[in-house]
Amino acid sequence: MSILSSEKTRPSAASQTSEIVRDPLLAQVRRYVSRQLCSGAWKPGERITIRALAQELGISTTPVRELLLQLVSIGCLELKQNTSFSVPSMSLDAYLETRRLRIMLEGEAALVAAERATPEEIDRLAAIHARLEIAERDQDIPGCLEYNRAFHLTLVEMSHMATLNNFVETLWLRSGPILNALFPRVQPWQRGVYRHLDVLNGLRARDAERTKRAIQSDIIEGGPLIEAVLRSQMTTARSAEP
Repeated sequence: MSILSSEKTRPSAASQTSEIVRDPLLAQVRRYVSRQLCSGAWKPGERITIRALAQELGISTTPVRELLLQLVSIGCLELKQNTSFSVPSMSLDAYLETRRLRIMLEGEAALVAAERATPEEIDRLAAIHARLEIAERDQDIPGCLEYNRAFHLTLVEMSHMATLNNFVETLWLRSGPILNALFPRVQPWQRGVYRHLDVLNGLRARDAERTKRAIQSDIIEGGPLIEAVLRSQMTTARSAEP
């Protein structure tokens, strides 16, 4: 059984309302690859080949090649050879720019979501956060990355603004790998702070500004730790130069 066909028995943390097998094949591939990048399952520098990915998914190489080339065009992958791609590394400047855009766009999405989200959508978001807490308790790093990604992107989806959702997803495609690479060194929950709960409280109260501030605080508070590591790496790289 291929990964794609097995997806219908494994619910997505970000969306449990549709089955992946109902989508066109390219959409199936995009969903899988997007999840790999956004959740940080693929790390910076990781090599990806069309043939290997097609075999992993149990499909032909054509939709895989098309999707990977699309991701190259928006800067989420780098083309190394005709059939080989890699996950790009993220510089400090690129990270700061991406974080700034996430603060702006996810904040706006949260504001609108507080006005538009249904009670069922809010309950689904709460269930995702509950899974995140379990993953953290169990020190399940892949689970932590996946459910954190799912929380943020599901919140954006709750704004019901498709264009904004696409912009934010692109930012996550770019930043997800670096979150995985640095995860063991940046674990904000060690401070016992769950801004996601503030987001949920804001949504339930239909308080748009409160919800916006909560998700922006969540993004901002984890930033300095990542920024410090990237600055240290940059300094080390410079000192190693001849």
